[in-house]
Amino acid sequence: MIRELPTQIIAACFALSAFALAIMTGLFTGAETHTILERALFAMLICLVAGSFIARAAKTALTEYIAMTTASESMEAEEALVFPSEQGISTEQTDSLPQTEQPEDAS
Repeated sequence: MIRELPTQIIAACFALSAFALAIMTGLFTGAETHTILERALFAMLICLVAGSFIARAAKTALTEYIAMTTASESMEAEEALVFPSEQGISTEQTDSLPQTEQPEDAS
């Protein structure tokens, strides 16, 4: 089972990072306090939405990659069982392997 990617946590990290950066920028430029807070809250809101989209896209890409890799590995394992000659095993080597009994048809 694939664990859920914490999309809300990633989005919140984006938002808080934007808020902190906007506060620092406002303090360094010497802007008024209410202007700094308005801009910081706006930046936080925008980055929360952007972080949500980025996290969902990452979750989708990661889930599809894991599903594709798992399917590819299972197909390779099946091919190794079905086609031993393609894996570098000659027919002489497969003849020396123990054979399972085949049921006879009752025709």
